[in-house]
Amino acid sequence: VPCTFLAGNKDGTYRVQHMLNLQVIPSIKSEFIQRYTPILDGSDAKCTINKGRAFVAACKVSRGFQNLDGSFFYEVEFIEYDGNEMRLTTAELPFGSVERRIEHKRAIRGIALEEGRS
Repeated sequence: VPCTFLAGNKDGTYRVQHMLNLQVIPSIKSEFIQRYTPILDGSDAKCTINKGRAFVAACKVSRGFQNLDGSFFYEVEFIEYDGNEMRLTTAELPFGSVERRIEHKRAIRGIALEEGRS
């Protein structure tokens, strides 16, 4: 689950915030924390896009970048439908809205979402 670090607790656990639902997780053991590995430019991904309503779309990562506050974002491209028209759209999304896709030998369609990465 993608999270942002909020604080270290006195007992050695961490306080983090879930990136998709903004819920604060007050205590999580360090064994469950992994450093975030950025998705490579040009990679296929699954994006949660919120343009008045939230929807999930297959997307391609154009580039990853950090803003002045140090938060990580991705510029992505996805196909958007407007009535009967289809157009390629570009958006900048926070890292928690972009999930990497990996090949999985047992996946029916040859692609599975990576689980347990943050």
